[in-house]
Amino acid sequence: MPGLIKRWNCEQGRPSIRYGTLGDVRQRAARIDDRDLPILRGDWTDFWNFGCASAPIATGLSRRAKPLLQAAALVAKTEANSALWCGPPMPSISTTSTPLATTIRATRIRKLRRQSC
Repeated sequence: MPGLIKRWNCEQGRPSIRYGTLGDVRQRAARIDDRDLPILRGDWTDFWNFGCASAPIATGLSRRAKPLLQAAALVAKTEANSALWCGPPMPSISTTSTPLATTIRATRIRKLRRQSC
């Protein structure tokens, strides 16, 4: 990380970045005269503390639920697609001497096996 900050400061310039401790921030804030600080009024948009990651239990539950929901959607899609495999009834051919009749019988047997599962 220090290399990245050094490169940024050399190449970009502004805003410059530096490491600082809470003590550094306190010392710098102490140098500012109270009269120079603006007075702000109104609602504070506290997106940062009431955001999606501010509730760790709910965030954890949400993260664990997402793959389960994706799996449930896949199961539902698979069930819907398996219903399509049933298809319309195959046409009957009265004679069994044609090759098509053999294919139709084999297809019906396969369909019956799928439906019994």
